[in-house]
Amino acid sequence: MKVRKKLILNYLTLTFLVLILGGLCVINALKINSLSRTELPLEQNLREVEVSIWEAVGAVNAYRLTTESSYKTLFYKQVNDVDTFYTNYAKIPALPEELSNSAEFESLWTESKSIALLLMETTDEQILLEKQLFQAIDFADDIIDYQIQRNFKEKDLNIFQKEIAVREVEVSLWEMLQAADQYVSLSSGLATNQSHMSQCQDTTCWCKGRIKSENFKDVVKLQIKDVNHFWNKYKKLQTYSWERNASAVFDSTWAVAIKKAELLMAKNESNNLQFIKLQEKINEADDVLDYKMQISIEKRVHKKEAEANFLLIISSIILILGLILAAIIGRGIGKDITTLTDYKENLESKVKERTQELECSLEREKELGQLKTTFVTVASHQFRTPLTVIQSNTELLDMLNNKGIKQEPEKYKKITNRITLSISKMTALMDDVLTLGKLTSGNVAYAPEELDLVDFCAQLAEEFNAVQLDGRSLN
Repeated sequence: MKVRKKLILNYLTLTFLVLILGGLCVINALKINSLSRTELPLEQNLREVEVSIWEAVGAVNAYRLTTESSYKTLFYKQVNDVDTFYTNYAKIPALPEELSNSAEFESLWTESKSIALLLMETTDEQILLEKQLFQAIDFADDIIDYQIQRNFKEKDLNIFQKEIAVREVEVSLWEMLQAADQYVSLSSGLATNQSHMSQCQDTTCWCKGRIKSENFKDVVKLQIKDVNHFWNKYKKLQTYSWERNASAVFDSTWAVAIKKAELLMAKNESNNLQFIKLQEKINEADDVLDYKMQISIEKRVHKKEAEANFLLIISSIILILGLILAAIIGRGIGKDITTLTDYKENLESKVKERTQELECSLEREKELGQLKTTFVTVASHQFRTPLTVIQSNTELLDMLNNKGIKQEPEKYKKITNRITLSISKMTALMDDVLTLGKLTSGNVAYAPEELDLVDFCAQLAEEFNAVQLDGRSLN
């Protein structure tokens, strides 16, 4: 029964440990599944958001530099991607810290979109200014070509000086336009690279580009000055009314060109500042993604990894304890089984011994029963003999008394002695019967005494000889 209880206890203990390990495995599986359902989508959506915001910036910059409408379309597509992926990210339950980071990112992204949209609008305005500047320069050049130079008279004494002056004006006009284009191109490119200066160890190239850009701005100013100088020189040489009329048209056109050039450079500088501001905002948004939102996700993952590792350690400890406990219980059961085996062997040995003892006792009982039967037979016979003697002697006495004959006293004494002897034999027989009863009932204690064996044997012979009527005797 004790072994059975231990076996049941061992089974229940192992079952309980298996249930605990199974529960821990289920919890670990749920945590791993939670990573695939929560943290992994968060990570993927954030990465898509990060890629899309930089692609949107690249599209804005490409449109600013090339004015290709396809880049504007790409910008709107990337903005839509950012909003879509961020919406997917926001659908997943977030922690309070993550909500704060999300609010910061949303603010930066909203501001960045506004700057980007404004930048594309000003880029459109800059494109329009470039076209208007080109049209003004081209119209001014046409005035010189078709309204002034074509009408020069060979008889004009100042024709040579006028020719030189208007040619210088034409050259300066186109050099001013070229310098303005170069300034816009270089300054736009520098604005693109300026945000990366902090990542560059050597800024010499950027500084040289900056100097070239400023040089072209100075060239624009210098060419405007040259145009004014040579045009004033030409105006001093004018002698005809048609020249003065053409000069008036040129002056108004040149004034428009100067204004457009100044607006173009100012607009370009504004665009560059807006683009730099856009990159700063995008950098800030990217930092929020990388160093706040992404870190929050990593904290989530690390926390769940730590919990999973803790559960794994607990599972290992429980498994080891279970194996140790099972070994201890198994060892105890083994000892109990060994004890039971020894007990069984001892019991079988004792049963065998008791069986042998019972068989011996049975044999003794059989012998004793046989002895009793023999004794009863002998005793019956022995009882009959003295009774017969007593009866015959009693009848003899009666017969003698009935005859009335006075007998000798010796003869009566002999008869009475035979009767007395028979009665003694019967008493001895009765004592033997009582002794046998005591022996069989186990009420006789073993109490050995010393005796004289010769006298004892002589007494036995005398008693035997006294009861033998057929003349037999022992010597």
